[in-house]
Amino acid sequence: CPSRAQVGYDAGATWMPGVPRLGEPVIAPQEYQGAPPEPNAFAQLELRLSSFPQTLSRARWEDVAQWGVIWERERDGGRRRFVLDFGRYGKIYSHKGVRLESREQAQALLDTVRILGQEIGKQQAVDRFAPMASKRNRIGPWLERWLSDFEQQVKAGERAPRTLREYRRWARSGGHFDFWRNRSIHMVGPLAGREYLKWLRLRNVTGKTAWNVVAGFRSFLGWLVEVEQLTAVPKIAWPKKPRSNPTTIGRATQRAILDAIPEEKRGVFLAMALLCIRPSEAVEMTSRQLRGDGWITIDVSCADRGLYSGTKAVKNEEPKTLPLPDELAEWIERWVPRERRVAGERLFVNPNTGGAWAETSLKRAWYKACEKIGVRVSLYTGTKHSTATELRRQGVPLDVIQKLCGHRDPRSTEVYAKLADQALVEAIRRPRAAQRARSRDPR
Repeated sequence: CPSRAQVGYDAGATWMPGVPRLGEPVIAPQEYQGAPPEPNAFAQLELRLSSFPQTLSRARWEDVAQWGVIWERERDGGRRRFVLDFGRYGKIYSHKGVRLESREQAQALLDTVRILGQEIGKQQAVDRFAPMASKRNRIGPWLERWLSDFEQQVKAGERAPRTLREYRRWARSGGHFDFWRNRSIHMVGPLAGREYLKWLRLRNVTGKTAWNVVAGFRSFLGWLVEVEQLTAVPKIAWPKKPRSNPTTIGRATQRAILDAIPEEKRGVFLAMALLCIRPSEAVEMTSRQLRGDGWITIDVSCADRGLYSGTKAVKNEEPKTLPLPDELAEWIERWVPRERRVAGERLFVNPNTGGAWAETSLKRAWYKACEKIGVRVSLYTGTKHSTATELRRQGVPLDVIQKLCGHRDPRSTEVYAKLADQALVEAIRRPRAAQRARSRDPR
């Protein structure tokens, strides 16, 4: 291996374009994108290491100065090729698709990797020059690292366990991410994205499920940018996401369902209907969120809908503060013991178990009340969706409803405007239809 003087520490040496000097931000060299190799790639190594004596730590340099060796091998036809061997960190055979055909080229690249190694770490330096299709760039192993990092976020309460379960299911062998497993992270783009959508259709994955799968994979790509394996999130094709238009219920029907729920259980359903909040947010409401001025802050939700496993931030991570409805305040005053309120405990507990409401228990109580009055509507639609639609029908501005519902995207709120228009049309047409039916009645 060359000494410090031989690699140009004192006398200066050639420097790789695209690799910064010490003290400058590290930028990954441009990857070879399939175009013909540049014949003058090494002729362009013209920057020098003249600034290193002022900024380079002797200890850090000596750690990499003797790192890496150049091997020479002879190919068929007598052509010589050179390989940079960095031991357990890997080997480098080329730069930008150009093979190392002279010792000068190999030495210049070796100098570059050494300096980059003391800046960003040895493994990262070697990886920057790895071929696009090498094993270290394959998506499969990176998916596992991403899921491991995601699991740590779940343990910290930053992500939902249910989301992790879905990602693990899609990433396993034969899952919805299997299309990418043996491909390079540098091969993701619009064309590959369109092929991916075709592959999903062949698996009968369409509609909202396909949209969720692509959104999950894009989350993985965003993580690759965070860990500096990609410089930007590649553009990929998105499937069409069908917008659902649920059939909502009017205020009178909603009121009848709420009244059919036993009063000791009614509080959590009142919170969902009157505050336009999600079931996962309602079950986690505590007296700590109550303010002395008659307002309440919604800032946490249940981490896992199927099984209580702690709390996490509300959807979109944007807490909202709302006035506490009189009916809900009266219910809390009557059914939540004062000692629980003082201790900051949960406002709504399942009377049957004395613990937190589970998703199945909520739905069971809701559907039982629906059956009593002869209607069939889901919990989410019958509470939050129906209340927002009724507010829009009464002329409440969309921006107010957006803030109430906690929507980041105004397009989500526009759905309620369409539902309100449909409700008006049906309300007008229903009497006319009944009148026409009576006119056709021979009696």
